[in-house]
Formats: sequence, structure tokens, C-alpha cells
Amino acid sequence: MRMHIFRGQMRPRRALPCLLAAGLMVVSVFGVPARALSEPQDRMTKEERAMQLELERAELIRDQARSNFEKQKQKYEEMKLLKERGIITGDELNSAREAYETAKVDLKQAEINLDQTILGFVEDATHVSIVQAQKYKTREGARRVRLTLKNTSNVKAASAAYKDVLSRDEVRSLVKIENIFVSILKDGVLVGDPYEVKIPSLAYNEEITVEFGLQQDAENVMVRMKYLNKIDDRMIYLQKSAAEDIVSVMSLQFAQEGELGSSVLFDLELERMAENEKTFALDVVNLPEKFKYAFEDRGKQLSQVKFSQGMAKISLGLRVYVPEELGEDEIDKPISFYAVVADKWGAEGLRELKRKHGPNPISEKKLKALKVGFETLELTPRGVGELELATPNLYYEIKPDETVDMKFTVKNTGTLKLEDVRVTTDMPYQWESIIQPEKIERIEPQEEVTVRIKVIPVEGIDVGKYEMKVGASCEHQGRLIEAQEKNVTIQVESKTNLLGTTVLMVVVVGLVIGVAVFSIRLSRR
Repeated sequence: MRMHIFRGQMRPRRALPCLLAAGLMVVSVFGVPARALSEPQDRMTKEERAMQLELERAELIRDQARSNFEKQKQKYEEMKLLKERGIITGDELNSAREAYETAKVDLKQAEINLDQTILGFVEDATHVSIVQAQKYKTREGARRVRLTLKNTSNVKAASAAYKDVLSRDEVRSLVKIENIFVSILKDGVLVGDPYEVKIPSLAYNEEITVEFGLQQDAENVMVRMKYLNKIDDRMIYLQKSAAEDIVSVMSLQFAQEGELGSSVLFDLELERMAENEKTFALDVVNLPEKFKYAFEDRGKQLSQVKFSQGMAKISLGLRVYVPEELGEDEIDKPISFYAVVADKWGAEGLRELKRKHGPNPISEKKLKALKVGFETLELTPRGVGELELATPNLYYEIKPDETVDMKFTVKNTGTLKLEDVRVTTDMPYQWESIIQPEKIERIEPQEEVTVRIKVIPVEGIDVGKYEMKVGASCEHQGRLIEAQEKNVTIQVESKTNLLGTTVLMVVVVGLVIGVAVFSIRLSRR
């Protein structure tokens, strides 16, 4: 990592110990202790005093290491001279060399520790503030976040580390931050577009603005800044900002269909990018007069809404009532209209605009000129598709070799013209049916068509009760329209034996006559 030392000049970190040592040597020549240049203790904060003590401790360790190094170095030079004269042994010289090398390493380590302490002070003093965080909407309705960041590093704290080497202006250059990566998160998930923005550099006291698209709406987000090998997370509230106080209106189900005589509910989401309290009027534009409507909130009808201070969103419903009767040219024809939210001045302008246009539609351009919020909605009236199947008889009795002739009436009880209506039967196993007509080409509303069905039982059918079903259906613009099925019962009875019946009747008659004759003769006696 590089740090700015002098204006217009970059020096690596390893140069800092030497530079600091040189500075200390200069002041020591004039007999001025390092701590004498610091501010009086009664003017220092607790944090600054702790930094000073830590710095003095690191300087003391460095000074002790340097003193020991000089001592071991001098001793080693003396031992080399003694060895040349043969006064000491080689082991004694090696011992002196080892002590010298150890002191050299200790000095290097102390200088590195002092350097790290100073850099730590600079990193701790380095700070980026979020001056402003705003959420706003574009004309196209896209949500965006605007962040203003500022380098508010503590120059006084950073100067304490370089009080003997750098001027205050040079320290300001030193706290310039490079390569700042900014992102915004919601519940731990990146929601900004782009996901991350890179700021190449940010000088002391400099401000910079970055913008993100907001992929998920949020009132609070976490701003994550990565710089100087650290991650700085800040949870912030997004202030609402708008050049014009216009309520944004949105509907997820903006295009719907409604049958005649029914009602259709459009969901409306109102959002305002302002913090103060304000009341807005609700209105509908370009909806034909025969279509009635009402704005609703939990079952209550509304004509106005109030955004309290700090309130951003309101959810409403717009219920539109479709007339029970419409002309054939009006059915299945989409109606485009606007749900409007306007402040006092916008509502007055809208009333005047309606008065001037009368029954003529008002364009989107003129609504925008009024500076009102609106959403384009679409309603397509649909006729009611209903079929009714009727018959005078649902029970028949036949002999095994007989057929059944049935008569059904198919009636269009809805408001739609129906085409390709088919009557179907669900017969017992191996039974057959003949339907006339097989397909009804067209049935106007309230029109009736007679359908005849001939039922042919299977040969050799057993005596008993049989069930069959008759239905009618058609399709209209992808929707299936069905009549309620009719269940028909057919009772199959056994054939009558004429010969046996005749003989039985003769026998019975003969018996009756015989009894009568016998009774007469008996009474005469």
C-alpha cells in the first residue's frame, strides 16, 4: 500500500522509519525533545493522548534498540581488533558477532513497529462520511439512490503521528483515500445497480456523489464502503427527494376484464417522495359515464388521501362497476382511462380541463402538464355467457326392443352471442344416440333451439333401470361455457307373453262361469 508523504511525491512505507529517524535526529541536535513539540496535555482529547502515549512507547522501544545496536556494533569492532592481535579466541568473536546481528534485527523490528504504529494512526484517522442519502424516482418511474460522500479524516490525529516530519498540509495530502468501493445492501443482499461503484480517489474534505438504481424498494439500506483494507458498513435511512411533489401511482393488475353487471377492482399503490404532510384528491379520467366507480380502502369509500409526515406509501383499490347492459359494439372493446392523484392545484386544473373537454377524452400529455400523478388502466367489458338445457321429461319406460325419442331445449340465457354449441350424451355401455342437430351454429341472447335425441339401447338388454346424461357447451374467446347436465332415467321392462295371457284369461273366465252355474243350480234345489 502506498501513502502520500509529500505533495506530488509518493514514497513506499519502508522509507517512513528512516524519514522519522532523520526528523528526530534533527530536533535532537537542537536539544528539543520530541514530546515538547506536542500540544499541551490539557488541550488534547483522551483519544489523542492515548495516541501520543502509544507513539512515545514505540519511539522509546526504537531508541533503546538503536542504543543497543550502537553498543553491540562498537563492541564487535573492538573484538575484531583484539582477535587480530591474538588476544581473544574465535568463539569470543563469534559471540560478539551474534550479539551485533541480534541487535541489528531488533533495531529493524523496532523501526517497523514504529512505522506500523504511525500508519495505524493514519488509518484510524482516515474517515469517509455519508453527507446525504436520497431516494428519488425518474420520469420513467425507476427508483434511484443518490449518495454524497465526503473525506472527513481527522487531520489533527494524523498530524500527531508526523508532528516532527510533515506539515499540516502535507498530512492532509497523506489522508487522501484511494480506491473506495461503494455498494448498497438490503437484508444482506446487494440491491444497487450497478452492484458496486469504484471511487478512484477522495482527497481530504472533498465531496463526491455516486448513484445507484434501486432494484428492490427500501426505506433503509446498508451502505458498504471498502477502502484501506477495511470494510465500513453504515445502516442509513433514505431521504425522499423529488423535484416536483407528484404522487406516483402504480397498479399491478392494470388491465382487467369484467362481465356485464359485475364489478372490477384495480389495486393502486401510491408513493410520494416527500417528507411533509399533504392531502391529495382522487379522481378518474376518460371512464364513460355509464361506468360507475369508487375508491376504496378496507371497505370504505374515499375521495381524498393524506400522506402524514414520513409516510411514503398508501395502498388503495379502485372499484369499477360494469353496466348490466351494453351495446353489441361496446362489448369486448377495451376502455382506457386514468386513475389520478392530484394536490389542491392539480385537482382544480383537472376540473377545469374536464369542463372544457366535456365527453371528449383527455390526453396523457395534458395530464402531465397539470403535474398530477396518474396510472393508465384498461377495462374490457365482457358479455355473460350462459346456457340452459331443459326437457319436459326425465323418466322413460321402454321394452327391450324399443328406442327412446327425447326433446331438449337449448337456451342462451346470457348476453353473448354463442356459436358452435354442441349437445353431448353420456350413454350406458354400448348404447347409441342420434342428436339432431349435432351442432348449433349460432344462438342469439335469449334465443331457444330445439334438439331431438334418439336413444338406441343395445340388443339383448336386461330388464332394469339405466341412467344417461345430456349436456350442452361451447367456447367463447377461450372460455368454456357449459349448461348444467341433465340426468335421464330409462326403465327397461320385460315383454308381455300374449298367448299365456290369453289362455290364463280363458281359464279364469271359465272358472267364473262354472262357479256361477253351480251356484244357480244349488239355489233352485
